Amino acid sequence: MKKIIHYLCAIQIAILCLFSFNLSAAAQQQQVIQPGDLTLGAGLSYGSKVGHLENSEIGITFHLLYMITESIRGGVDYTYYLIGENDLGASEMNLNGHYFIRNRDHLMIYGLGGLNLSRIKADSDIWGNVGSNKIGINAGIGIEFDIRNFTLFGEPKFTLGGWNQFQTTVGLRLRI
Repeated sequence: MKKIIHYLCAIQIAILCLFSFNLSAAAQQQQVIQPGDLTLGAGLSYGSKVGHLENSEIGITFHLLYMITESIRGGVDYTYYLIGENDLGASEMNLNGHYFIRNRDHLMIYGLGGLNLSRIKADSDIWGNVGSNKIGINAGIGIEFDIRNFTLFGEPKFTLGGWNQFQTTVGLRLRI
């Protein structure tokens, strides 16, 4: 599992390095996404301390994002962790805001912050169906590279409170 997080971080760093230069010196500085744009996304996530057992786990994340102003975007995402034990389930929902440092020439870089709701549940023959919810806050950064109607993205973030974990997500987003 530690190798997976290293690979995901390396991919995010590589994307940042490859696309941080100006793609066209003659092109005007165009915003990639405009106010009013709605974006759907999906990706693979790696959580460093999922649930009470504090195991690292891989999850599937879905995003819905709305561009409010030229530099602010809000959204919600949901991650379902693929835990190998049949009786255990974990998920989290985040309500995040993005502040864009760069939004032009196919490259977007932003800071993110928001609220986190983490949930773990277990089915037990003795105790029945039991669960636990925790609330936390998120802080992180994101990078997206625009390819026509969709973007490749990477988002490393920390959750304080909740599960107190590091999570990184890579995937695709589509403007609708």
